[in-house]
Amino acid sequence: MQKYSDELKIQILNDYQRNVFGYKKLAKKYGMTREAIRGIIITSYRIKKRDLFLNMKNKDDELEYYRTALAYWKTYAKNLEEHMKDEKAKKKFKSK
Repeated sequence: MQKYSDELKIQILNDYQRNVFGYKKLAKKYGMTREAIRGIIITSYRIKKRDLFLNMKNKDDELEYYRTALAYWKTYAKNLEEHMKDEKAKKKFKSK
């Protein structure tokens, strides 16, 4: 399988995405086979799809982290409030 430069691949993808050419016309324009053009385009879409999935997964992980942190700090604040109430009650009891 022949390797093509990234610049060439980008030109092909830009032409394809702007609906300027189909596979056959792109192959003729760039002197490549239809299958090579198709491979470049499909590979780029697979990479985009994978990257989108990974970004979504990372965002889900990040969201779960913040949810866990929120639950921790809510519990911490509740315990602190209870502790402060207990301290106030002890001070009132001692002052009597």
